[in-house]
Amino acid sequence: MSVWECSLGYFDDWSKVHHKWMIDNLPPEIADSFFKELQTLDNVRDDVVAVKSKQGFMFFHLLHMSTLDVSEYPYGIEALEVFQVAVPLVHSFNAMIMGLAHNAGDEQSLHAIGLANAIMMKMFSSGEEE
Repeated sequence: MSVWECSLGYFDDWSKVHHKWMIDNLPPEIADSFFKELQTLDNVRDDVVAVKSKQGFMFFHLLHMSTLDVSEYPYGIEALEVFQVAVPLVHSFNAMIMGLAHNAGDEQSLHAIGLANAIMMKMFSSGEEE
């Protein structure tokens, strides 16, 4: 099982490990907030919705973890995998929205989205091109 084929069992394993990492490395109120969010997700009764909601929640946290030093994080490889997929997806989404803004004649939105996309690419570039 992987982050891409998320099951409730995989999510439960990850959430326990991640919660422990948070307790060990972050202020208690942040770890408590994470635990409360987990409890909210446990109230979802539809299994398909529960898996997708929990997978999205996990992706969000793994994406955040990918911006930190993941060498000591048990799901560090998964965090980097999510990052490697997320940035091109966001870039593609922004390009699609730019096309819609262009087709609608909305130059202001077109330029704003283009600028946001350029800033994102600058922030997340490896610096190898420079």
